Amino acid sequence: MTRQILEGIRILDFSNGAALPETLKMCGEFGADVIEIACSKHPEFLRRLGINFDPNNSPAHNDAFRNRRCLGVDLTTEEGHEVVLDLIKVSDVVAESYRPSVMVGWGLDFASVARVKPDIIYVSSHGWGSGGPYEAFQTYGPHAQHVTGLTWMWNHQDSPYPIGGNLIHPDHIASKMCFIALLAALDYRRRSGKGQLIDLSQIEVAAGLIGEAYLDVSMNRRIEPPIGNRNPYAAPHGCYKCKGVVNYEPGYPHMGGTDIRIPQEPTEDCWVAISVLDDREWDNFCRAIGNPEWTRNAEFATLSERLRNEEELDKLIEAWTCLRDPFEAMETLQHFGVRAGVVECAEDQVRRDEQLKYRRFIVEVDHPLAGNHLYLGQPINLSDTPALPSKYAPLLGEHTDEILKELLCMTDEGIARLKEKKAIE
Repeated sequence: MTRQILEGIRILDFSNGAALPETLKMCGEFGADVIEIACSKHPEFLRRLGINFDPNNSPAHNDAFRNRRCLGVDLTTEEGHEVVLDLIKVSDVVAESYRPSVMVGWGLDFASVARVKPDIIYVSSHGWGSGGPYEAFQTYGPHAQHVTGLTWMWNHQDSPYPIGGNLIHPDHIASKMCFIALLAALDYRRRSGKGQLIDLSQIEVAAGLIGEAYLDVSMNRRIEPPIGNRNPYAAPHGCYKCKGVVNYEPGYPHMGGTDIRIPQEPTEDCWVAISVLDDREWDNFCRAIGNPEWTRNAEFATLSERLRNEEELDKLIEAWTCLRDPFEAMETLQHFGVRAGVVECAEDQVRRDEQLKYRRFIVEVDHPLAGNHLYLGQPINLSDTPALPSKYAPLLGEHTDEILKELLCMTDEGIARLKEKKAIE
């Protein structure tokens, strides 16, 4: 059996939302024993989004909290608090993403935990980070990208107000950064025997994505207006309307042979993204679309000319893409070395994206309440230590007895007493 890179590492999970849960999902897939600390009185944020308010059947939680076990414990009770302290003594990592005052109130902040387990690695993942005037401010993934300037840069010039996506980019990127930081801290402890605090700010992670804009302000004293899908160094560069899709495959035959059925709803909202950076690539683009006469016009002969005449250029290109399915357009252009990609929706990825199917990125997970569904898999592939098969997100308190017996050597009688006092569930 292949040894996993995090095999033998135990993580106590006090995470909320998406960023840190996603980090710990990755840790679980690479062999760590991740234990979610949960309580029905105060369920984790994503559990509160459950179907019919069921904390055990939330689509968001079922995705983000895969690959761990769950201990149901009430930290407001003395006995529940003692159980968690005992688990910290036999763990390697404590990971939390509450507002700072929450862990302090429970006596589980870094300083307190380090007194119980001196070599602990403590991950603190907050929207604004620890310290400073905004430390106690609450953060929600979609609004974090507005705070960091991403929405401004993604906007279209003629839009009456900033328009961004509802995808939580800061959370998803912060989760990968946090995973790297945790691996580094584990390696440092292996060499030095010392634990440490990892203090991650999701706002800062997202702000780091717009480094060129910072340089533009500091060096040129310039704030460029938003330009939508265009690019000052490439033309054509944008998204182009394609022929509507009316014929999907009936389902998604997955690796286990199950055919996942999805309602067929034809869409006209189909696009292909195209990017041409220089004159050599422009020649390839012209060959890909059959060298129509307009491609020889003087106003498109050089990159500078194409940039000056982008509106006319876009209309001519869209006349070509509108006659083609977006996947057909992408494959035709890529055959000639032109950067092009379908603007996919989730349905496209499930039904039509042959690359994701080939790499088995979409995985099938059977949840006790939600049933059999498709989830995004692990984007990191290691040849000698591959990720483990994805496990369903645990029900609240599903592994309480198992964890207490295995890690704290508790008896059935001792566990029953804790349940009577409502310290565990």
